[in-house]
Amino acid sequence: MLHRIIYISSATRLLSESDLSALLAVSRRNNAAEGLSGMMLYHDGSFLQVLEGPEAAVSQRFAHILRDPRHRSVIRLWEGAVTARAFAQWQMALVQLDALRDEGQEAVVSLYELARGRQTGVEGAAEDPVVRMLISTFLRGFRDLPQAGARR
Repeated sequence: MLHRIIYISSATRLLSESDLSALLAVSRRNNAAEGLSGMMLYHDGSFLQVLEGPEAAVSQRFAHILRDPRHRSVIRLWEGAVTARAFAQWQMALVQLDALRDEGQEAVVSLYELARGRQTGVEGAAEDPVVRMLISTFLRGFRDLPQAGARR
């Protein structure tokens, strides 16, 4: 049985491009070893993350996140069993405003395009109504991001 946790948190400090690159590399390595997949949104010091995989591995990773000094105000938005992964192809994808310059650019999608409803890298999430609604709600919280359907 697959399990999913979706949470939001605040970074204890704003993360640089190199911080995010390092976080993505470690997340990919750890998640691949633990059979986890997911997606992380990061913008303006805020995270929304979807973690999915075997229940024990998801719970263990979330417990680690709760102790991680880079996070504060962790709020679990949704948790439960799922029949399919929303992000089966991604050990971890990072979504942020600026593309990373180094390794992993193929897993970075534009937060602007995602906010406008035009990002093509998250098709699985679009099929899961809970994931889609929570991503949409998270993105609407930022005034500097365009809203879906808005013109540039």
